[in-house]
Amino acid sequence: MSRIGKKAGCKCGCEVVPPHRMPHGLRTARCGFTLIEVLVAVVILSTGIVLILSAYDSSLAALRSANDSMRAHLLLKEKLDSAELATFCGTSAGEFADIAGDYAWRMKVSTPIGHEDTTAREVVVTVWRKDGGREHTLATYVRKRNVHEEDEL
Repeated sequence: MSRIGKKAGCKCGCEVVPPHRMPHGLRTARCGFTLIEVLVAVVILSTGIVLILSAYDSSLAALRSANDSMRAHLLLKEKLDSAELATFCGTSAGEFADIAGDYAWRMKVSTPIGHEDTTAREVVVTVWRKDGGREHTLATYVRKRNVHEEDEL
């Protein structure tokens, strides 16, 4: 019995090997996949999944690094704003205890070398994560206004 579109001898419609081509007159149908084909497919799929997971892990690490850098730069800006009010020369250090991530800071205020203006200050602020994160440093110059300049504003 043959059906339209299917070959006789197999329910799935695959090719049936005639008995004279098989050793010892065995009659078999070629249905399904061989073990090699299945193994090759598994290897290809496994490789793709591993590549996708490694790319995902790399993107998460980059996101964490960007988040730490952004937070450190915001803390740098905050510390630099407070340094503009500083009139002393020297080094101070501390921690941002209220910030998640536990950041520490160091600020060095000095008179620029070779600068004639005694009201100018060089301010270098460094912020880092206490658990071994990268240091972020920002340097600027500030000038303390004297009393006469404040009256003119």
